[in-house]
Amino acid sequence: MIFKARFSVPRTIARINNPKNKGIFRKLGIDATVSSTDAILVQLEAQIPAHSLVHLLRLRAVGASIVDAKLPPDSPAIGHPLRASRFPRTPPSRW
Repeated sequence: MIFKARFSVPRTIARINNPKNKGIFRKLGIDATVSSTDAILVQLEAQIPAHSLVHLLRLRAVGASIVDAKLPPDSPAIGHPLRASRFPRTPPSRW
């Protein structure tokens, strides 16, 4: 509110370092906040795969990859040995 009165502006925006401080800035009368931490978090979340297979490690010397697979509760693979499952012979090109 001090900023609005002193500089006669209708809207105030502040850059904050810690998103946890957003509430403090609101109490001070700041209308909007911009956080580089939040912007980075959004970008990281966008890069996390939405599918259930996540590449963890590639062992180039032996031509293998280690992946983490999340199965839905109703998957037909649940309760069966891993050797009974079929996997692609080559990893996708993005790995």
